[in-house]
Amino acid sequence: MHKILMVIRREYLERVKKKSFWIGVLVFPVIMTLLIGGSIMLMAVNPEEQRRVAVIDATGKVLEPLRKELEDRKLKDGTPEYVFEAAAVQGSLEETQKGLEARVNKKDLFGILVVGENVDAKDNNRFYTKNVGNIIVLNRIESALQKAVVAMRVEKMHLALD
Repeated sequence: MHKILMVIRREYLERVKKKSFWIGVLVFPVIMTLLIGGSIMLMAVNPEEQRRVAVIDATGKVLEPLRKELEDRKLKDGTPEYVFEAAAVQGSLEETQKGLEARVNKKDLFGILVVGENVDAKDNNRFYTKNVGNIIVLNRIESALQKAVVAMRVEKMHLALD
C-alpha cells in the first residue's frame, strides 16, 4: 500500500511541476466563462423585426387566443411584434404545411404553427421554422399556445372559473 501511495505522489508532483498544467488551470476557466457569457449575450440580442406566423388551425379556436395573448408585444415603432395569419386547411394538415414551407424558406413567414383537431393528443401541435436558435421567441409562442389550449380544455370540460 505504501508503494502505491509513493507512486501516486510522484506522478502528482510531476504533473503539477509542468508549466502546461498551470497554463491549463488558468486558461480553461477563462475560456469557459467567455463561451458561456458569449452565448448568454447572443441570446439576449433580439433584433427588432416583425414575425409573421401562419396558423393552420384544425380546431378553429386557437388563432384568436394566440393573437390576444401576444397583442401587447410591440416593436419600438408601435407595430405588433407577432402577426398571426390564418391558413386555410387544404387537404390534410401536412399538405397545407408543405404548401407554406416555401414562404418560410423565402423568409416571408417566420414560421408555421400547426394545431390538430384533438387538443388532448400529445403530438397535436407542431411549429416549423428555419430559426430554431431563437429560444425566446419560440418560448413566447409556446406559452401563448399553451394558454389557448388550456382555455379550450376548460371550455370542453364545461368548467366555470371565476
